[in-house]
Amino acid sequence: MTLSEQRQSPHCLVEPWRFRRILNPAVVEVDVVLFERRVAEATATTLQEAAELYQGDLLAGLAVSEAGFEEWLLPERERLRELAIDALAKLLVYPEVRAAQQKLSATHQAVDDLTAQLERDLSERRAAADRALVEVERQHRERRTELEAEERDLVARIQALRDELRGLAAKAGAL
Repeated sequence: MTLSEQRQSPHCLVEPWRFRRILNPAVVEVDVVLFERRVAEATATTLQEAAELYQGDLLAGLAVSEAGFEEWLLPERERLRELAIDALAKLLVYPEVRAAQQKLSATHQAVDDLTAQLERDLSERRAAADRALVEVERQHRERRTELEAEERDLVARIQALRDELRGLAAKAGAL
């Protein structure tokens, strides 16, 4: 496909505009544009979609050391932040949203309670496991001490038997 054919295609990513090339808005989705459209529609569904689209400051983390860019970016961030706040405020007016928010708050509380209970259970189980480990180590030391004592007794008995055998061998050799 030639460049002129691509330009004529409705799926062309870049199109000419004056003496420049711009992104084709029919092909490229821009989250800020979608966000602004959803806020402008102002229904419970579109405001919810707008709230989901807004993920924080525009181009957060991007560092460009151009004064003109920063002069544009800071007010644009503020404008979008205010739009997001307004959208959330409007969203709270809808009864179904308030009900969902209350249900969500109750669910968050239940999750928090369950998490706290699980953390307590986990802490108790860790403490029990620590106590069991201490007991196993104590029993291991105790058994090792017993085995060492048995080993010393066996070594002493073997040594006594060797001495007795030497004595008997010496008597038998003297005969």
